[in-house]
Amino acid sequence: MKVGEGNHTVKVCVGIICENETAEIKFGHPVYIDFGERLKKDAEFSTPAIRIIDTRQMNDRVSVDVEFINPGNNDITMSTTIRVAYSYIDPSSHWRAGNYKQDTITTMVKAGTRTVKSLDLYLTGGSTYNIEIPVIVETT
Repeated sequence: MKVGEGNHTVKVCVGIICENETAEIKFGHPVYIDFGERLKKDAEFSTPAIRIIDTRQMNDRVSVDVEFINPGNNDITMSTTIRVAYSYIDPSSHWRAGNYKQDTITTMVKAGTRTVKSLDLYLTGGSTYNIEIPVIVETT
């Protein structure tokens, strides 16, 4: 775009996420502003999303950190069911057996924000637990 000389503020928005840049315009000197990397970082998601960002195991407890992302203009309630499959040593047979645990976590996410919540899953059945990577089973 062409604008007169002086300082101008350029604002680019994706939904409610905006990036600002001040540009000093001098006659005969084109100015280029690239918002690409900043917008990729800030507006990475264009629709609500849920993702697992970390998992920790301590004996029979598995803690899963879940990120809820709301890029929209309205506050929303988001819910997801997380499942972790695991194997363990059965105390009666001493054989390795398998099972899974799952639970649902729900949270309200303000417009244009992200929030991280932790979900603890407690494993049962024996000892010497080996877990698989937790998965998202369902989202609403």
